Amino acid sequence: MQRILVPFDGSAAAKRAVEQVVTLAAAMTSPPEAILLTVIPPAGFGDQLRRDKPGGGAPKESALNNVQLALKLAAETLGKAGVKSQEHIEIGQPEELINHYANSYRCDLIVMGTRGLGAASSLLLGSVTNRTVHLTDLPVMLVK
Repeated sequence: MQRILVPFDGSAAAKRAVEQVVTLAAAMTSPPEAILLTVIPPAGFGDQLRRDKPGGGAPKESALNNVQLALKLAAETLGKAGVKSQEHIEIGQPEELINHYANSYRCDLIVMGTRGLGAASSLLLGSVTNRTVHLTDLPVMLVK
């Protein structure tokens, strides 16, 4: 295993997924590369990232800075364990972009939390997690 995709939304489950990659890397002869991917759905928060009008909610720069800071902290956690990482931020359908990145970067594994920040709509698994598992042909390690 050389490359692991980690969908990362800053949730507790996503942070545990990063820690799981650290654990996996410790058991490997050479550490993998991690692709950290934050996907912002086109509605809601994505609208805030595109918003330019003053007083229209969270400033565009502030919302983007929060996403970048969360990714940077995850990358630092990986880096301390000797795992190189790349960080990406996209706006779109999460499960589609997760699958696209996993294939484009020729990942061997997807490690993701079972519930992210938007998982309230699903009873057993987060809806993005559930759709990703059904969409991808890659192994998916789910972290509670």
